[in-house]
Amino acid sequence: MSRIRVHETVPLELRALLRGDRPPEEDAEFYVVGIGEMTDPRPGLPDELWVARSAVVEALGETERRYEDLFGGGPECDVHLVVSSSPTDARIGDLDGRPVFLLNLRVLRTYGPRGIRVVLAHEVFHMLQMERLGVGSFFETSDAPLPSSLYGEGQATFATTLVWPAFPEWLSFALRPEEYEACRRVERRIARRLLDLWDTRDEQTVAGFFQAGAESATGLPVRCGYYMGLVIGKTLSRTMDPVAVALLRAGEWIPLARAALDERA
Repeated sequence: MSRIRVHETVPLELRALLRGDRPPEEDAEFYVVGIGEMTDPRPGLPDELWVARSAVVEALGETERRYEDLFGGGPECDVHLVVSSSPTDARIGDLDGRPVFLLNLRVLRTYGPRGIRVVLAHEVFHMLQMERLGVGSFFETSDAPLPSSLYGEGQATFATTLVWPAFPEWLSFALRPEEYEACRRVERRIARRLLDLWDTRDEQTVAGFFQAGAESATGLPVRCGYYMGLVIGKTLSRTMDPVAVALLRAGEWIPLARAALDERA
């Protein structure tokens, strides 16, 4: 029996997840609706959205089977298939104490089969981190946002390459190979910058390492935090089983990651 439950409606409590920090009055055109509730013509392209819905459901099944083979099973979680004006493809939230995530079909329909599978593998790994690796309680008590974010996002990026090993490596964290190449060219500089800011409490600075926009606030290539998470995972896998690396708890991973950054810098 599948441990991933798919819903085509979205509870009111979850609708704000895709809005981000913007107040409603600043985005009068914002909308989010479950694919099964879609009667409003504003989302547009209904045929493509239903094709995306079928592609996502199929990919979720494949992802769950890969998790069974690799990690001995995937997490128990709820997935809500929605259509939203948000540019975000997926967002994790909490509903009555249960971790859930939303998948925005309006964005995912543009990714193609491989892109969809990468997003799902990444988000499902976050669910696994919460269920089996204690990441939620760790984040609540950690006062160092950089290693925490690098652990959460970097490990999900590395795990994605294990789930889909035949996919090109750049696809695990970027939509374009040039983003991967930009990070690879300045890898040492990224590693040094991460080490310099390792103990920072400035969450805005930390967010810049995972920024997906056209220009990163760090002065480094976009998504470079994801890239270095992948590099750390590969570095640790030289002496450890890659699956064991992916399943390290934060307290185990952080000192190893720092040593790996020292080596790369």
